[in-house]
Amino acid sequence: MRRCPGRTRSEGAAWAPEARLADVLTTVCAPSRAAEVLEPWPAATARESVARAVRDGRATELLGALGPRERTRMLELARPADTPPPRLGPQEVVAPAVLLSVFGLPSSSRPPAGGASTTPRVRVFISYAHEDDGGAHTERVRTFWTLLRSLGVDARLDQSAAEQPQDWALWMHNEYRAADYVLVVASPAYKRRAEGTEMEGIGNGVAWEARFIRDEVYSDGHGWHRRILKVVLPGGSPGHLPAYLGGPAVSHYAIDSIDAEGVERLLRYLTRQPYEVAEPLGPVPHLPPRGA
Repeated sequence: MRRCPGRTRSEGAAWAPEARLADVLTTVCAPSRAAEVLEPWPAATARESVARAVRDGRATELLGALGPRERTRMLELARPADTPPPRLGPQEVVAPAVLLSVFGLPSSSRPPAGGASTTPRVRVFISYAHEDDGGAHTERVRTFWTLLRSLGVDARLDQSAAEQPQDWALWMHNEYRAADYVLVVASPAYKRRAEGTEMEGIGNGVAWEARFIRDEVYSDGHGWHRRILKVVLPGGSPGHLPAYLGGPAVSHYAIDSIDAEGVERLLRYLTRQPYEVAEPLGPVPHLPPRGA
């Protein structure tokens, strides 16, 4: 981030909550992710960037740029030691105002610059394999990726990252850890490489990502399928997904066409906008006994 005048430690105790917020944020986020979140408030340090956001009345916007998983982790780290951990269901979201109150900071009322939306961006990591089909499958994945981004989903793919030198093992680890959801795209090569039946030395990237996925499936047997989502693109088959992802007993997203209509079901889940919503319970009627 660019250097820019900000607050200094000499401002004393008034900065303490902001410094604590910055420290927790940078603990939860990888350095590149923290820099991305704090970019609208350029300063020499993360603490100064957070202080500027609070001073500008845009702390809610700052936390809104984080994904739900990141904010949940921040809440876990920020809660006082003598309070129980938060009880959150799989679809519950930690609102920025709740997180700010834990740090002793007021909610912001100033609208974001330029009328931008404060809706939190959902971050997803797309895990797929390159097929020996002349690049057709890779191009479908790329079209899927660009579509999700055009619909407001912060989807991450290796194709843009490959434009500069990478430590790929570290890149995959950081992207997997930071994602709110992981999208596993079905294909024959993906299944072989994830299940360890591919020829040695081929598809090491998929094999590396599959280790993270298997570990999560093993350690979170009841909830992994809410974060790791199986996706079948046009021309694909659910039979080309790794067997350890539950087979037909676990839901998958069949994308019949790579357009807004084709991804609507997946998009509704990612953005927590269900199509069917249960009606609230009504009162129980009084039913008199026989002969009354």
